[in-house]
Amino acid sequence: MVVQTLRAFERCAAVGHLVVAGPPEETGALRETLEEADLAKLHAVVEGGGTRAASVQRALAATPAETEVALVHDAVRPFVPAGRIEAVVEAVRQHGAAALAVPASDTLRRVGEDGRFAETLDREGCVRMQTPQGFRRAWLEEGFAEAEWAGRLGHATDDVALVQARPGALAGLE
Repeated sequence: MVVQTLRAFERCAAVGHLVVAGPPEETGALRETLEEADLAKLHAVVEGGGTRAASVQRALAATPAETEVALVHDAVRPFVPAGRIEAVVEAVRQHGAAALAVPASDTLRRVGEDGRFAETLDREGCVRMQTPQGFRRAWLEEGFAEAEWAGRLGHATDDVALVQARPGALAGLE
């Protein structure tokens, strides 16, 4: 599945380098598999961290210094169309950050402390975040630094949350 996912990004002209973070105990085998797949844009395979955010941070540190736009993508989403990847990159160039999102169509409910269903939430204006999520590299680095300083790095469920929490960040990202 990882190779299929990377091939989607390999086909995208807006993507220059691929950096993959994998489970520490599987990094060697993952590196061999990816080298055998002959991915021309593969730059590095790094050991992931204890959290999603820590893995992304390690991958970001391994990207070439000249990288201005950083995309974060989950390997379990192998069928992202190249056009959507390119749209995220273009939106990052225009606005500084962007992510794919799908309007929420399921019923949303809170769960009470007793574990029972509580009130139904209005799903109007709610979206389900997806990947790729893209950022000006400096913004993502600032998001990681701020989250580390505030002790929130392990609590971020996605990278948009890290970038939005930066001091002076816009409340909403495209």
